[in-house]
Amino acid sequence: VTRFPKQVEVSDDTFGKMIPFLKQFVQDRFDITNRRDRALMQLRQTLQRSNATDDELKRAAHDFDAADKDIQANQEKFLANVDPLLNPKQQAGLRLFQVQTDNQMRQMLNNIQAANRANAPAQRSNPPD
Repeated sequence: VTRFPKQVEVSDDTFGKMIPFLKQFVQDRFDITNRRDRALMQLRQTLQRSNATDDELKRAAHDFDAADKDIQANQEKFLANVDPLLNPKQQAGLRLFQVQTDNQMRQMLNNIQAANRANAPAQRSNPPD
């Protein structure tokens, strides 16, 4: 967030007007992403169960699809709120910033998950005293 004003080239005044929208966007994004992750896990578990009914599969797929739609709706709401504050160059810069930030977050999470997987066997083979 601290890189945002410089990278998108917005004034402190404009950035100040954007902060409430940005905070809401980030909070909603985390909430929706958590819900999507839970729905994805449920979808996988339901699909792996040999006795899963069609209704259970439909419900799990629907919950996952709904979370995906909510991610897109959250993005659209954020852009609808902040685009009027920005000129076209800043609007374009905002979108690039979002893609870069998403990629960085995804990479950090992948690194954490890889480190956790690498440490898990070592922890199992060396139980605490």
